[in-house]
Amino acid sequence: MDNGQISQATAPDFIRHLEPQDAAGGLALSTEAGWNQNEADWRLLTRICVGLGVDYGDRGLVGTAMAWPLEGDYAWINMVLVTADCRGQGLARAMMQNLLGELSAQGRTAYLDATKMGEGLYRKLGFKDGPDLVRLARAESLPHTSPAVTGPGGVRLMQATDIPAAAALDREVFGLDRRELWQNFLARCPQASWVLESPEGQLLGMVTARDGRTATQLGPLVAVDRTVAGQLLRQALAEIDGPVIMDVPGSDQIWLQELAGMGFVAKRSFNRMTRGDKILPTDWSRYYAICGPDFA
Repeated sequence: MDNGQISQATAPDFIRHLEPQDAAGGLALSTEAGWNQNEADWRLLTRICVGLGVDYGDRGLVGTAMAWPLEGDYAWINMVLVTADCRGQGLARAMMQNLLGELSAQGRTAYLDATKMGEGLYRKLGFKDGPDLVRLARAESLPHTSPAVTGPGGVRLMQATDIPAAAALDREVFGLDRRELWQNFLARCPQASWVLESPEGQLLGMVTARDGRTATQLGPLVAVDRTVAGQLLRQALAEIDGPVIMDVPGSDQIWLQELAGMGFVAKRSFNRMTRGDKILPTDWSRYYAICGPDFA
């Protein structure tokens, strides 16, 4: 995977490249904003993303904008943050313009999940509206249960040896290779990572999660149909202690009603925006929960 480089020559004096040691500063920004990222998320982000940051004097990092270069000519924009008392000064726009300029020079199409607060800026930068997503939250845990498997096939815990097949199905549904995420999330939340197979051993669906600062983010959840998705979700929920959040397609009203029956409550929405005409080739009929706006 080509991670690309931001040219130092194109960045204004107050914008610099992010390094792995900026994870702590990034975490402070996302925590101030009330976002769910934890230290493990920022370690992953600073490793796989190209990032820009803004320093002000001895205050350290006051803004970030990052891009995750994916296979081919795609890039996922994330972690566009500016500390509260530095907003309204054009910092986010400046970082984004530099980031998008380099991505365009590389021939990459940029995508992101925008909050209502950010949609206006992104439209001015050339992004177009796409599918809506809904952030759902569940405060309480489900009782722990035994895996629902009595013979060949059924639901079982995901193993490291399942990653190639899981990544292949994820690529088929999401549209791009995210093997590194499945490996990372499985290591972090093995108790919430499950697969469902047919009696013949065909992979029908899988789910994983990641621990967050305030809640476990459940997803991706990929399945051949809503029934399989529901089985996987219930099994994963039974193994997660504490609050859970999910980001799901806003167009699937039946799925949203089923999730409401499990105790999930809608909190906010996102819009999956694209800069250009090349739409991300996602099969939304099999994508029941995304990774969150940081990892698509």
